[in-house]
Amino acid sequence: MKAHPLRRVAPLLALFLASCVFAGFIGVPRRVAFNEADFAIYAGPRTASVTGQLICSYEGEDHPGQGTPVTLLPVTAYTKEMIERELGDGVTLMPSDSRLKKYIRITNADHQGNFAFRHVPAGEYFVAGEAGWDKADYELHQWACERVTVHKGQTVNIRVAHNPQHGNSPVNNIWTVE
Repeated sequence: MKAHPLRRVAPLLALFLASCVFAGFIGVPRRVAFNEADFAIYAGPRTASVTGQLICSYEGEDHPGQGTPVTLLPVTAYTKEMIERELGDGVTLMPSDSRLKKYIRITNADHQGNFAFRHVPAGEYFVAGEAGWDKADYELHQWACERVTVHKGQTVNIRVAHNPQHGNSPVNNIWTVE
């Protein structure tokens, strides 16, 4: 008796579908390659500070990022893609190049959403964080991200409130760094 033609294809189809699920878990390929030369200015003297408050607004109400992580990320083509695609579009990118770790700074906001990054190199940065709050019988989360330039010896105080999400894009994680 001859085997049905699909019986020969079935193991390959299962492997293909499994690889699609696995690929979705890892993330989609990046369009911009990591270029360490783009980060060179962020290895300079650490004489500047970025301080501020993380606030997300929803339906006319302000919600501070109470105790949540706030990230200071140098602005490069590589990190622009992270902000635009991961935060803006809700796309999970493949893990970041491991060299990125040394340029990222993370701190926790206080109960009012205040944060401070001290002793950072002069340059242009993204400051991003997420606030969560209770709404009736469910919890809401929203990202906020601002772009800031800080000069040598300067302290910049900003309000991080811009929602970078496009439409209702879900954002599951951010900065897939390994």
